[in-house]
Amino acid sequence: LTLLGLAAPPLVRPAAAQTPKRGGTLVVAADVSPPGLDPQKSAAAHSWMIAEHVYSNLLRRDPQMNIVGDLAESWQVVNDTTFVFKLRKGVVWHHGRELVADDVKYSLERMLDAKTASPWRSNWLIIDRIETPDRSTVRFVIKRPFAPFFSYLATPHYSAIVPRDIVEKHGDLQKNASGTGPFVLERFVPDNTVVLKRNPSYYEPGLPYLDGLEYRVIPDEAARLAALRAGTVHYLWS
Repeated sequence: LTLLGLAAPPLVRPAAAQTPKRGGTLVVAADVSPPGLDPQKSAAAHSWMIAEHVYSNLLRRDPQMNIVGDLAESWQVVNDTTFVFKLRKGVVWHHGRELVADDVKYSLERMLDAKTASPWRSNWLIIDRIETPDRSTVRFVIKRPFAPFFSYLATPHYSAIVPRDIVEKHGDLQKNASGTGPFVLERFVPDNTVVLKRNPSYYEPGLPYLDGLEYRVIPDEAARLAALRAGTVHYLWS
């Protein structure tokens, strides 16, 4: 394209110029504190903006919104109601234990348990049963064909996979966390701060780029704007 005989500037910068800078901590100012961090018990946006960096799902969406594997390395559609997932080898929880198929089964069944009071329970009532033939295989059998099933498995706040042992140790994950995601919970001080640090054992080599994320609770809008202008925070939630 040209304008007045001159070549138009490129619409996209060269790939080298778009390479993310490695290191540093992104500081975010939020208007309210997350009510809790348990991804299966809280539907609050401020909880999920943190939990999505700590936990992983079987599936996820790529930048083009295609459904791709996350904790699932591959999967097979056996028929309209049966789906078999193979887990990635070597994925570990933040507390050091290996991810196994029972964690996936436990996570979905925990949401189905009425005692959990999960806001996502109704999404999973379509499940008839979940089977784990071995440590790296999960088989879902659903009650009838259900088009959104894979989409739900790829939606962070619907299907985070959580560790049975940590849930049973603490009762829930509202103040504690151990996921398989790119960031590890370092500190949660309600009404004050949430600090996440880079997961050195994340399964995707080289990721994440950041060393950490820090969420500061600043209820006053003017104070949040002042912090942004001063450069003490880099991003605002409100």
